[in-house]
Amino acid sequence: MIPCLDAIFARCEDYGECRLWTGSLNGSSKHPKIYIEGHYRAARRVVYELARGPVPAGRCVSLSCRESLCLEPKHMLTRSPREVQLRAQRMDASRVSIMTAAARTRRSNKLSMELAREIRSSGEPAIKAAKRLGVNKSLIWRIRRNEAWSEVTRGASVFSM
Repeated sequence: MIPCLDAIFARCEDYGECRLWTGSLNGSSKHPKIYIEGHYRAARRVVYELARGPVPAGRCVSLSCRESLCLEPKHMLTRSPREVQLRAQRMDASRVSIMTAAARTRRSNKLSMELAREIRSSGEPAIKAAKRLGVNKSLIWRIRRNEAWSEVTRGASVFSM
């Protein structure tokens, strides 16, 4: 079932003129993705198609703003792959915009050390805990493996011999 724009925007946060995606991200590119009819699709392309129609052949959906998490249809336009590449080269790829950084901070601030301790001691399945807390299940697994929200006690050695 293909979602409607309202269902997609329900998973976004309004930030200025942008709608920043708070759902799943593509692992390598960190762009928003949506699970539709058995597979993941680029969320930006889905929103463009729902708002404006099919993407012209040989074109990519790009943004007029610099927010990689933005799904605002007004900010979407199509470019050739070469135009996208040239634009990326002009922009400082290592720079994370203020709005995107703020959105990522708000996403990570859903937990506290107290909740992390509760997650570690709980036998609740990761999927249920993630839904209850509004975070990704991989974060629950990383907390349980002490890769995220780990505690270092004063005087304790990190290394064992």
